[in-house]
Amino acid sequence: MMYTGVAVRFATAGFNVLLRARYRRITRRYYRRWGRLPNYANPYFHSEKVQWRKLFDRNPLFPVFLDKIDVRDFVADTAPELSAPRILWTGTDPDSIPYESLPARYVIKPNCRSGDRHFVMGPADVNKEEIAAKCRQWLSRPFGRKVGEWGYLPVRRRLLIEEFLATHAEEDGVTDFRFHVFDGRVHMISSDSSRLEHATRIPLGNNTFYDRTWNQLPFIKVNRQSEIAKPLSKPTQMDSMIASAEKLGAGIDHVRVDLYLAGDRPHFGEITVYPLSGMERFEVVPGAGLRHVEPWEIYMSRPWKLPDIPLPRRLYRGVRGL
Repeated sequence: MMYTGVAVRFATAGFNVLLRARYRRITRRYYRRWGRLPNYANPYFHSEKVQWRKLFDRNPLFPVFLDKIDVRDFVADTAPELSAPRILWTGTDPDSIPYESLPARYVIKPNCRSGDRHFVMGPADVNKEEIAAKCRQWLSRPFGRKVGEWGYLPVRRRLLIEEFLATHAEEDGVTDFRFHVFDGRVHMISSDSSRLEHATRIPLGNNTFYDRTWNQLPFIKVNRQSEIAKPLSKPTQMDSMIASAEKLGAGIDHVRVDLYLAGDRPHFGEITVYPLSGMERFEVVPGAGLRHVEPWEIYMSRPWKLPDIPLPRRLYRGVRGL
């Protein structure tokens, strides 16, 4: 028994040495962010499990989730109660965008990337040359390769234009709700507020975090918040939003489902499988008068049960790479 334990530890250490050498860029980035080397072979922290997924998990649903066009069919079949902004145009050539037939306000984005978009709130935001240059940059190379996010690589790169939907908070800002779902159950909800300004969305820095029963959690983003933000009132639609998020995350070990309210209806935003690439840091603020919880890395890791991928397959995928 002792020999078996030593052998397992030796094999784990060797596997980690191999993978850290194979993925030097990811390993360096992780070390700079966390001050420790990632345990690819036997991950414990949430951030390590995100890296594990990058290296080993080839779930065929991941490219569907990450394609902002194809995911709509999945949502329509799985959670038809959710609305989504209408797609006004799709294509690959930004010079073909039919500006004359578009409404006054809309959003231009790539289907194959995260965080990139251009808000058009009026004629002042339409500079065709600048928009075309931005769109070509979006489509010029696969997103996610440098950080090992395999799920983006099979996505056929396209542009889409969707309608702009006003929300209850349009004048003061926009609040997205992010549902962290583990095996079909919402474990934590975060809110992310921002405001629209000159065709960009500017973060307001007042992120708040809640458990599934809307008790606020004492987390803040490191280097982005200095104190716990004021809690939001629980939306009357929150229970139905949780139910929709759990439908979308059913059968998946972990996804983040982003929803928001426009009018009185919940709308679909996106499904994320590499939340913040495992590189965003959060910390617990003591003395905030809120329920004490474990550090973020453990609180978000405990409900995440990784799929059982045999070691030979992990070794093959790890060595082969993206």
